[in-house]
Amino acid sequence: MNEIARRILVDQGLKPVEFEQPHVIDLIRKPISDVWTVVCTHNDKVFGTPAIFCCFANMEHKAQILEESNWLKHPDSFSPGFCMSAGSARFDSSSYDGFHFIVMEQYFHSLEEAQFHLNQEFALLFELYRDPSGNYYKIDECGNREPVVVFEKHQVKVKTKYLLRYMCARQFLFIQFVDLRVSTPGHMPFHTDPMGDDSDAGPNYIFDRWYQGNETENYLLSMIYARSYVEPGPIEDCGLWPYDEDEEQYPEFIINGLPDGSFERFTCEESKLTTRWCAGSTGLATSWGRCAPDAGSEGHAAARGTGPATA
Repeated sequence: MNEIARRILVDQGLKPVEFEQPHVIDLIRKPISDVWTVVCTHNDKVFGTPAIFCCFANMEHKAQILEESNWLKHPDSFSPGFCMSAGSARFDSSSYDGFHFIVMEQYFHSLEEAQFHLNQEFALLFELYRDPSGNYYKIDECGNREPVVVFEKHQVKVKTKYLLRYMCARQFLFIQFVDLRVSTPGHMPFHTDPMGDDSDAGPNYIFDRWYQGNETENYLLSMIYARSYVEPGPIEDCGLWPYDEDEEQYPEFIINGLPDGSFERFTCEESKLTTRWCAGSTGLATSWGRCAPDAGSEGHAAARGTGPATA
């Protein structure tokens, strides 16, 4: 944050951290970090709530993503149709340019109403069931439902492990666009002037931030535009036939869920076991197992059990 913006906030008794929005910056830097991933927001509230839209893209777009911070795609950018070029008509599909929607918006002007559509290849690939509410579920052999895509009032979220599996299967990038605007209390003045900017870029993200205010310095607006991407894992990690064989020969116990849908487990497989007291009587290692003879106090050398392993 530049000094002019910081001074205005301090003069108004506000905390600069409220404008720095560290949680949003963390989201920009790490778009996929939870069990669920928000892929689209639709909120009438302009200030204070980040607008998010995510899609897939072919791998060749990776360099393009980090060139600028403005949005390349929006929820309504994926309608198929004809395009006129050099006097002739050409039909373009929704993914003609190498970008592929996860969810897209279709607006009906006469009804003043929008509908969201899920990528049908995504739904068909994982054999998702759509219930009357419009949400999508994975159905197991016993008829149990696992929610995968949920359409909420102001956002659409997808279970992260299915996004990652689809990315692996199709070798697509996951692209995230973010737009955040935060202002001090009160109405926006009729006239504002630029008051500086800053930017940041990393291996997989870029964002720009602008500040605007008025001459009396009693109003401040901050705007952030950002792009991020996540690369796919190897195709073998998609978990789809013929890459779905994963035989477990040892009993394991789930102790924690991870963002990609896998689990941290206690395992009995000897090759994955390590020492409990490897660093001495005060150093607890991450896994249970047989200690080395010099590992710690008497009795610990015989310790043996099960320990965490990541599936």
